[in-house]
Amino acid sequence: MEQLSLDLTSERSTSQKIEGERALLERQNKELKGKLAELDAQLKMRSKVTIQALEGRIANLEEQLEIEARFAQCTEFESYYCIVSRYLYSTSHSISQTEALFSAFRLQEKGKT
Repeated sequence: MEQLSLDLTSERSTSQKIEGERALLERQNKELKGKLAELDAQLKMRSKVTIQALEGRIANLEEQLEIEARFAQCTEFESYYCIVSRYLYSTSHSISQTEALFSAFRLQEKGKT
């Protein structure tokens, strides 16, 4: 009878130990699932930001290509204006600054002739 009592106590102890380990593993599993969800959300956000940045860069390059195509179509008479426009565009000056420089250049050219 005493042996049965000792066996029962031993089984209860083992069972409690296993239950504690199981609870610990369940908590760790829950924490890891939360971290996974958080990392997944961060990855999606980074992907969206990267996509938006790339779309912006594409739009910028398309605009630049369009401007370059217009510059390539300039006639010889317009070439000085195109050169000045290209310079000002590349240095981010405004169109009014481009037109002012072109007007000054025309006046200068008229004075030479």
